[in-house]
Amino acid sequence: MARVIWDKRGNPPKYVSNRLGIHHWQLGEAIHELKAAGHLSPTERVIIYDDGTVTMSLAMSSETSTTKSNNRIRTFATLRFAGDALDPDEISRVVREQPTKSYRKGETHRAGPHGPDVVGKTGVWFLSTRRKIPSEDLADHLNVLERLIAPFGDQDTRLKALRDIMERMNLQARVTFFWRGPPGAECPGISPVATATFRRLPAKIEPDIDIEDC
Repeated sequence: MARVIWDKRGNPPKYVSNRLGIHHWQLGEAIHELKAAGHLSPTERVIIYDDGTVTMSLAMSSETSTTKSNNRIRTFATLRFAGDALDPDEISRVVREQPTKSYRKGETHRAGPHGPDVVGKTGVWFLSTRRKIPSEDLADHLNVLERLIAPFGDQDTRLKALRDIMERMNLQARVTFFWRGPPGAECPGISPVATATFRRLPAKIEPDIDIEDC
């Protein structure tokens, strides 16, 4: 039977990833994306078992990868719309992009690759750049989300359409970004232009930045 090795809020420390035999950044990015896709806050309690299973408080679960890799910068960003009246297809039509994951309130969906089927507590449209953009530059990942919200030359047509949907359906938007760097790496910042674009939606911005221990 799997044993619990972490059962707290916040990011698990390095000894947890050591117990799992994976890099600390691997555990961090898996948890970050699970929380974003499940419309959970960064401080949500997480339960980790010694077999790699990760469980959130809303029955979200998955398994962490045991793939080893070089100690380099890891980064991605996510955009999430959520609300009880959310229609994922309407968001997709406006942004002209299929989500990484989406579901309506009350719809049964798979929590993760190895997770159980769960019923959506609210509607979610979620897009992650984790497997879309190979760049180690956080700015490239955030730029994808900027262009999704406000493409060049459309005179804010898409932004206004998204704001109309958010107001009509009482939706919330969040932009999150994950960054893990090796010792000595310079922590990235988010440009004022990107910040302004996200706030005009408006979207709450949730950073998750850290330097890995030696």
